[in-house]
Amino acid sequence: MSDEIDILADLGMAAPKPERWMRMAEIARLTGHSPRTIYRRIREGSFPAGKRISHKVAVWLESDVTAWQAQQLAKWDRQVRAGKFKHP
Repeated sequence: MSDEIDILADLGMAAPKPERWMRMAEIARLTGHSPRTIYRRIREGSFPAGKRISHKVAVWLESDVTAWQAQQLAKWDRQVRAGKFKHP
């Protein structure tokens, strides 16, 4: 890995930024859903599954969570345009 970073530096390029990990408490705050609802959605396949990094700790990639949010916003927008919901 160090060789790859050295090559990028020689080319005047920055090393790729590592992906940020998020824990359940942060995801709950960000989405407005309780951990119970998030775990239910994971079982249903409607929320991205986390990755276990130890026997007690699971994390989610920030990009997976933000992609899910974008999908939810697009779905909501389609429903609003179809007249199923009104903008708040």
